[in-house]
Amino acid sequence: MPKCPKCGAEIDYLIAYTTNVAEEDIFRVDKSGGVEYDEVGFDYWDTSTTFSCPECEKILFRREEDAKKFLLGEKVEVVEE
Repeated sequence: MPKCPKCGAEIDYLIAYTTNVAEEDIFRVDKSGGVEYDEVGFDYWDTSTTFSCPECEKILFRREEDAKKFLLGEKVEVVEE
């Protein structure tokens, strides 16, 4: 299992955070005050994704290919922040 190069935690997944995505939902409120969201669709524009450690939450990668290699145990350079 790979270890986070920033905090040393053993991790088997990364958190992928994507910006510039708009989700369209239908929002309803029932008579008892309960709310419901029904997904209609997504809109993407100039998206960027970062891949972070689930333990320390530090960004490790900005490219999916690097994140994939890391989780497969290959040596990959980590983002400097």
